[in-house]
Amino acid sequence: MDRRAEQPVEMEASPSFAMLKGMRSKQPPRAAIKRARRTTMKDVSRGDRVKGAIMGALVGDALGAGPYWFHSKEEIEAHYGPWVDNYVASVPGRKHAGLEPGENSQAGLQIAILLESVAKCGGYDHEDYTRRFDQFLGAHDFSGDKRGQHRRGSHRAVRQLHAARKAGIDWTTYGSFTDSSNAAIRQAVLGARYATDLELAMHKMIENTTLTHHDPFIVGQSVAFGLNVAGMVMGIPIEKVSDLMMTIRKESERMILPEERVPAVRAAEYCPEWQKNEGISYRVPITWLGKKWGEGADATDPWHEAVDAVYQFRYAYDAVHHPGITIEPAWAAVHLFGIPCQMSMVLPAAYYFAARFEDDFEMAVLTAVNSPGQNMTRATLTGALSGALNGLSGIPERFIDGLVGHERLVELASQVAETAEGES
Repeated sequence: MDRRAEQPVEMEASPSFAMLKGMRSKQPPRAAIKRARRTTMKDVSRGDRVKGAIMGALVGDALGAGPYWFHSKEEIEAHYGPWVDNYVASVPGRKHAGLEPGENSQAGLQIAILLESVAKCGGYDHEDYTRRFDQFLGAHDFSGDKRGQHRRGSHRAVRQLHAARKAGIDWTTYGSFTDSSNAAIRQAVLGARYATDLELAMHKMIENTTLTHHDPFIVGQSVAFGLNVAGMVMGIPIEKVSDLMMTIRKESERMILPEERVPAVRAAEYCPEWQKNEGISYRVPITWLGKKWGEGADATDPWHEAVDAVYQFRYAYDAVHHPGITIEPAWAAVHLFGIPCQMSMVLPAAYYFAARFEDDFEMAVLTAVNSPGQNMTRATLTGALSGALNGLSGIPERFIDGLVGHERLVELASQVAETAEGES
């Protein structure tokens, strides 16, 4: 049975739409689509949440890849109608042109690469993951993709990494200061895999994040996001998850002695290298796992930068339920947080959408997709959080069936879930 047959949608022919392969609904958004079964955290298993977090991120990326980065809601509607409710192709001549509906962007492929590695190795393995990432970089030429001409798109951090690896720069030496969410979206996999051990999750996420990003703010925000995903996988209510995770900070500060901390080099000291090497940034070759950064006796680890960031999901939840705060329509929240690509603008919106539609994956992610600006990353982050909340069973079947390579991806996510369940 074709599960998509349940969708009451109509195809509309128009000059601006003729070359698009996605569907366009003429009905009100909430009536135009069959809703997924509503769930509560009590009736979703942990294994289902592990799979939901991973697949939710991949679904969000693919849903946002087509109607990517319009400056206004009116522009989105001009090309796709009042509400994008499924996978669609990009408008010809725009970023991701040529990407089929349901295909992942290069950002989504980074999630898939990490998923493959974690499923094969049973956990995060630096050597295996970087080998796979090198294969990915070697198979694509990002050198001329300054404006996203590559079919799957690329970000400056990836172009810098590509150039650095071509120049023979070691993984332990490279580190970008871009303010993107490329590293954060990968933490959906690690947050789900290590949800039963939050301190181990933190260390694994720091190790993975710093492969591509070195700015302590970005590292902290990325780790905080992954920890919130882990909290949702564990079934902790949004309003309680940050309180529980703060215990990690206390334990970490108690266990690590000052003499074990590793001094860091200030970001400003990289600036000459940045200019000299045409945008390739460097960091000192230190071992992040179990080590600290900072200066002198007051050295701290990247967790210091994640402390307040961990609370952000809870604050979004509080805002949703505050009687004095109303944002309608929900997608308009991006005008409060900001529509550009900076993590400081994208991540708060994702927290808000996931909290606003706590038990409804479809509305959470589609609200992110139908918002202007960096909607793809917003949808990816929202998808991971909402998938962890509602599980794979809470993701509409058409989103899974329409995702290119979904059988293999679900199987890999199931392997990760089985391993995680075995350690609980």
